Amino acid sequence: MASLDLLHSPALFAWAMVFLDLLRTRFGTLTRRLWLLSWVGLISLGFLLEAIQATVGRSPSLHDAVANGCGATAACLLFWPSRGAQRQLGRLRYLLAVTLLVGGMTRPLLILLDVGLQRMETPMLASFEHPLEMVRWTTTHARMRRVRQRATDGSWSMRVDLGQGQYPGVAQQWPLADWSQFDQLELDVWTDAGPPLTLVIKIQDRRHNQEHDDRYHHVFRVAEGRQRILLPLADVAAAPSTRRLDLRQITFVQIFSPGPAAGRSFYVDNLRLTHQRR
Repeated sequence: MASLDLLHSPALFAWAMVFLDLLRTRFGTLTRRLWLLSWVGLISLGFLLEAIQATVGRSPSLHDAVANGCGATAACLLFWPSRGAQRQLGRLRYLLAVTLLVGGMTRPLLILLDVGLQRMETPMLASFEHPLEMVRWTTTHARMRRVRQRATDGSWSMRVDLGQGQYPGVAQQWPLADWSQFDQLELDVWTDAGPPLTLVIKIQDRRHNQEHDDRYHHVFRVAEGRQRILLPLADVAAAPSTRRLDLRQITFVQIFSPGPAAGRSFYVDNLRLTHQRR
């Protein structure tokens, strides 16, 4: 969760402070060589902790690794072995340390603000009218941006330019979690000239076990022009092979191409939860 991601930078900062203080106590002082080795080791630890997550069912994040590095570097700056005239730079080091520590928490804070925005706009999941909405989306082998084209709700949509690589597309990592009071997920997708583009919508809940048959997976083809996609949430709930997907704990929505699609683009807008029309 974004609230837990706030802890990456301060947690590594606190751990590094304790570690460096123990080193200074053990050796009496920190030489520049020992300081440099400590900094490299702490940075490596931050990246290693993220890599380990892939082995325990969690997704490693480059941002979280960078946040770990910011926290570790902030602590190291406070232990820089300054001498003589260099002590005059002490205030600058403190300021830089605080900047790194807070900077490591910036993206989780923006995500939390966006979560609040989503709650205010329920049942709309994405209309791209606010620049802040883009922090809830990530890309894989693709590029995304807000554009004043192909909008079906308001003035803005999201354009996704697919690149080289496997499964290029976008994902919403912090969607509104509780879909249980609605009947359908709807979205508008638009492609420009060219052959029909095959896309996949993938939906996961908090209990997802990383297996292919433990999530919702819908394939559709978009011809030139606009297409409205309507997904019954009853089908989403029934998708896992051994259980029901929990519509009260949705954690991940992804739109991607299942095959090579470099150079193709599509637009997404008006992603929303709706009630079935009677």
